[in-house]
Amino acid sequence: MSKRRRKKRGSRRGSKLKPGEEFTEIQPRDGDIVLICKHGRDHARHFWSLPDDVEVERPDGSVVNPQWIVACESCFLLHCGDPLGIPITGDAVWKGDEPEIKRTVN
Repeated sequence: MSKRRRKKRGSRRGSKLKPGEEFTEIQPRDGDIVLICKHGRDHARHFWSLPDDVEVERPDGSVVNPQWIVACESCFLLHCGDPLGIPITGDAVWKGDEPEIKRTVN
């Protein structure tokens, strides 16, 4: 009878990390509210975590408590990396717990 080896899992609630990639310790969690730029679906994204007390009013008057701002490379460069200058066009609910934000040197 052979022994089965258990697969190692990543450090983030069951997230799988690829060899050689390093991710930041703080990651969006399933259900987090993210504010997105007008190019939010661009593949090169930049993330900023927000303090717990931030509230944003939507055009319909409802209020949301976002945990993140997500911007594409174009918006990041155009606004010199200042998240407060990036035009926000909507919000979304983050799905899943896979690590997304890679550690970089700024």
